[in-house]
Amino acid sequence: MISENLTRLRELSEQLSPAPEDIARKVVELLADGILLVNHKGQIVYASPFASDLFGYGENELVGQPIEVLIPQDKREAHTGYRNTFLASKQTRRMSDGITLIGVRKDGKRINLRIGLASIEWKSGAGAVAVVQKQ
Repeated sequence: MISENLTRLRELSEQLSPAPEDIARKVVELLADGILLVNHKGQIVYASPFASDLFGYGENELVGQPIEVLIPQDKREAHTGYRNTFLASKQTRRMSDGITLIGVRKDGKRINLRIGLASIEWKSGAGAVAVVQKQ
């Protein structure tokens, strides 16, 4: 279903005058889910406006930060290992598989989240895209 929708969106985008990247950016900005892109080093390379707001950060403030800044302090070391294992596995995990995860905002407040993950391949190595929903 999702791949069919993406294919249809790609076909439609070819008929529009704005560049497909501009259309994709607009769609992401409208989503009520946060989108995070992470490179092979675990650094955030993109955070959608909703993701930044959800975690209490300003525009582009998350870019360049390790993804672990969004993880509670007591879970960060373990998360680094989980992240590396996930990136090596090249898999997809749907929205937390029914599990509520805990994130941490810039102000230190913990929030309940559902997170979907998919591995992606950057020129520099494996990375991930995360879709984040507040629960």
